[in-house]
Amino acid sequence: MFDDSNILIYLIYLFQFLILLLFNYIFFEFIESNKLSGNTYINTELVDFCVDFSLLLGLLGTLISLGTAVSKANQGEFESVISENFPAALITTILGGMIYGYCYLLRAIIFKRINNIPHE
Repeated sequence: MFDDSNILIYLIYLFQFLILLLFNYIFFEFIESNKLSGNTYINTELVDFCVDFSLLLGLLGTLISLGTAVSKANQGEFESVISENFPAALITTILGGMIYGYCYLLRAIIFKRINNIPHE
C-alpha cells in the first residue's frame, strides 16, 4: 500500500501546503505592516522562492508518479499500473499549478504595492 513513491508524493503534498501557508503569512504580514507603519521591508528572495518552488513541486510529483508507473510496469500490465499512478500525477500537477498561480498573483500585488510607495 505505501511504498517509497507514495511517501514522496505525500511529502510533496505537505510541502505544497507549507508553501501556501508560508506565502499567506508573508503576504498578510506585509499588508499589515505596510498599513500600520508604512514599513515596506520584505524578503523578495523568499517571495520568489515560494512562487517558483510550488511549481517545481508540482512537476516533481508528476515525474515521480509517472516514473514509478513506468518502472513497475511489465509488458502485460502497463495500462493498469499507469491508471493507478496517473491520478497522483494529475493531482500534483494541478495542485502545483494552482498554488503557483495563487502565489504569483499575491506576488504581483506585493510588488505593485512596493513600487507605488514613495521612497525617501
